[in-house]
This record gives sequence, C-alpha cells and structure tokens, in this order.
Amino acid sequence: MIDHRKRMKVRVLSVYGAIVLVTLLWDILAAKSGIPVVAASHEDALEAIKLLKDWSSWLAGIETGAIAAVGALIKDGRPAKHKWLLTACLTAFGLSLLAAAWLLATLPRLTLRLKAGTGTENDIIGRVMPFYLLPPYLTVPVRVGLMVVYEHVFFIVGIVLFCWLLLGWQKQASGEGGT
Repeated sequence: MIDHRKRMKVRVLSVYGAIVLVTLLWDILAAKSGIPVVAASHEDALEAIKLLKDWSSWLAGIETGAIAAVGALIKDGRPAKHKWLLTACLTAFGLSLLAAAWLLATLPRLTLRLKAGTGTENDIIGRVMPFYLLPPYLTVPVRVGLMVVYEHVFFIVGIVLFCWLLLGWQKQASGEGGT
C-alpha cells in the first residue's frame, strides 16, 4: 500500500511539474516568436484590471471555501484513505491562491504604469512584471498572462480533485452504511 501511495504522489507531482513546465516553455517560445500585443486605451486597460481583480478575488474566495470544507470534513472524521488525493487537491488550491495573491498584489503597480491614450504599453496580459523572491535583490520577470494561466489551471485541477475527493468519500460512506 505504501508503494502505491508513493507512486500516486510521484504522479501528482509529475502532473504539477508538467503544467508548470509546459506553460513556462509556452511563454518563452511565445516571447521569442512575438506575442501579439493589443493596443488598448487607458480606460479599457483600467476596466480590464478591475475585471481581473474581481475574477481573481472570486476564485480565491471559492478556493478558500473549498479548503475550509475539506478541513471540516476531515475534522468530521472522514477517512484518511484518500490522503494523496487530499494533498493534491490542497496543493492545487494553494498554488492557485499563490498566483491570485501575486496578481492582486501586482495590479496596483500595473495600474500606475498605464500610459495615457491608446497604445500597446497598456496591454496588461502581455506586460512583464517582477516576481519578488527576495526584495529588492532577487526578482524574476513574469508575464501577467502567465500568472493568470497558473491561477486558472490550478483552480480547475483543484476543483476536479475536490469533486473526486467528495465522490470517493461519499462512495466509501455509502459502502459502509449499506453493510
């Protein structure tokens, strides 16, 4: 049984690693080939930033609620049979929350860098902003659109794993109740 759990952990970590690798490679290749840049007006860019803020806030709220639900169900005495699935679900939500936190923290700086009038400088998804690993010394340039992709992909993975976890717990509970 332990060998099975280790294999599942490796698979889950491999899937997460593949998601990150594919999106990073896509971003690097797209930057070399030239991402189409959108010319946006100052007002349109501000509206896009507001919509991105609202959307990221809603996703973060849903994820926080799902994490709280998982915590309540575990405290309620749900079996630890699905521990790897639980770990994978919480990891996906955590990574998505991390991306949402970065996005929400970046939006004010992004708003301040908008130019008056219409121009390609106001393309917020194509904009490269610093990801502070150790401020102010170690920063990594990250495209805003890449973090939006991370937030959404890990949110979807987390929701799918959350549903799978709930179905597994329900199946196990109905199996125990019927005997």
